[in-house]
Amino acid sequence: IRSISAFELHTRSFYAMNAAIRTFETVAFLRGGRLAGFLDRQGTPFYLTKRLMEVAHIDDHGRPVRVPQWIIELEAPVDVATLMREQDDQDTVLLQADVAARVLQGHRENASSTPGKGPESVDEPVAASDSTADGMPPTLEHVLGRLAAMGVPAQTWLRYAATRWGPGWKLNPQGRQRAFGELDRFRNDPKGYADKVNAELQQVAS
Repeated sequence: IRSISAFELHTRSFYAMNAAIRTFETVAFLRGGRLAGFLDRQGTPFYLTKRLMEVAHIDDHGRPVRVPQWIIELEAPVDVATLMREQDDQDTVLLQADVAARVLQGHRENASSTPGKGPESVDEPVAASDSTADGMPPTLEHVLGRLAAMGVPAQTWLRYAATRWGPGWKLNPQGRQRAFGELDRFRNDPKGYADKVNAELQQVAS
């Protein structure tokens, strides 16, 4: 049936229309009223599929019966966590742009995970002291600047960080905050921290 909006769903089924409306409402609710721009930039926002369901109706003799029927369903392959993110901070946008430029130029970063082993997920609270002096989450430049001041080799530490907080820590404000906070806690013992980093990497490699 035709719609007065920008969407058109080719069905006359009340069940299909009701389910499609619920899908739109769910996405719009999670995105603050917006329906576009919520995917991984690689696919169509919504797609149609069919599901075999038992539908109740009144037969020719006036009796309620249930019959199998293929119902069109509107689906959206979404990551709920991505949907609920209102907007990326400026540093995250710049990092994503840099990664996209590297991919277009054919320079993909090497994966740091070992086959059969995923990155260690650490769920630790973010302390208020892990922020920068102005109270804002640290940028990648803040983290690398603190790292350089401690004299820890950057390439070694970046492999350690990807193992500890996951490869996307640079794009996540909380990931950068945890990294900055850890560096801040070890700022008076850079040698001990370097030994800790090397030990963690050796444990992952073994």
